[in-house]
Amino acid sequence: CRRMTGPRGAANLTRTASPVASSSIFDRANPDRWSVRPADLGWLICATALVGVGWQLGHAPFAAPTEPIDSPIDLSQFKRATIMPPKPAVIDPPHVTAEQSDVRPEELVLGIVIGGEARAYPLNMLSGPIREILNDTLAGEPVAVTWCDFCHDAIVYSRRVNQQVLTLIVAGSMWEQSMVIRDNETGSLWSQVLGRAMEGELAGQTLEILPAVNTTWSDWKHRHPETTVAQLPRERQEYTRNFHRDRRRFVLGLRRGSDSGAVTFQTLAARLVLNVQMGGEPLVITYDDEHSAARVFARTVDRQTLEFLPSPRGRMRDRQTSSIWDAGSGLCLEGKFAGAQLPQRQGLVAYTSVWRRFHPDSRDLSEAH
Repeated sequence: CRRMTGPRGAANLTRTASPVASSSIFDRANPDRWSVRPADLGWLICATALVGVGWQLGHAPFAAPTEPIDSPIDLSQFKRATIMPPKPAVIDPPHVTAEQSDVRPEELVLGIVIGGEARAYPLNMLSGPIREILNDTLAGEPVAVTWCDFCHDAIVYSRRVNQQVLTLIVAGSMWEQSMVIRDNETGSLWSQVLGRAMEGELAGQTLEILPAVNTTWSDWKHRHPETTVAQLPRERQEYTRNFHRDRRRFVLGLRRGSDSGAVTFQTLAARLVLNVQMGGEPLVITYDDEHSAARVFARTVDRQTLEFLPSPRGRMRDRQTSSIWDAGSGLCLEGKFAGAQLPQRQGLVAYTSVWRRFHPDSRDLSEAH
């Protein structure tokens, strides 16, 4: 894992090869079987050692300036370090029903719902340099489920850009201690944490973030009994709700255009419900400590902006009408708005230090009410 250096100790950055052809490394008949080419073994050992660095991230408390800016990272300094060869695209990963899955109740999953179709992706199965990007399709929508061990951020992106469907792969490079993505169609390089093309034909384009939630498998399965779940080999075992036990290390981050903000899990656990504004839109953040799950919803109903207060048993009450809502789904259970559904919005869970590095001027949302 020796890092080559050039003038002034700068990293000697190597351009990766042309886009890798789409292929699958999984045996669909037996998804627990997978293989690594001998030529890749050294790279995997190196990458595994580097992943350990990610465990050191996020120990400092979050303290953000108040004035947000659009591009906190100097985009002219896209200096990536190549640490392994590009990986083959993982397309249409195998999935099973909830009853067929062997996911443990306490394991963390990334859950998404599109067009009424729900699917979960266990973080312990996403980890590792081969499977950190899954090109999947849900309810006809091409999505990319991405994960970076260094950042502890699981993000679902739409793969549609300029009416073109992209196939995304692990580029084998790191930038600012975060994963770099390559698309097979143009060879452009993307920042996984920003969802922005940093180099190539699509430079300056952004991937649309789709609403998703990090929660436990038991919580997701309870709320979505008809869900399917990705069935892949396990690379790790430790991604359970207890992984977030030091709540200072993790934030829920929001970004809307030039506006960005974040709040630590520590604050969310104390407040449970937080009313914020982001990019001019009134939002409510809810937190379920039992399942270590932070969710974001729009809080405007029938052109009325609501302010929410926490209530017992995972519920919340709006101050304007005293209607009772389920804090985990955004569904109104009783009161004036009974049956109304708050639309889910995008949020990003990451190490505190990672969010601060990529969004140094992010607002501290703990100042909201």
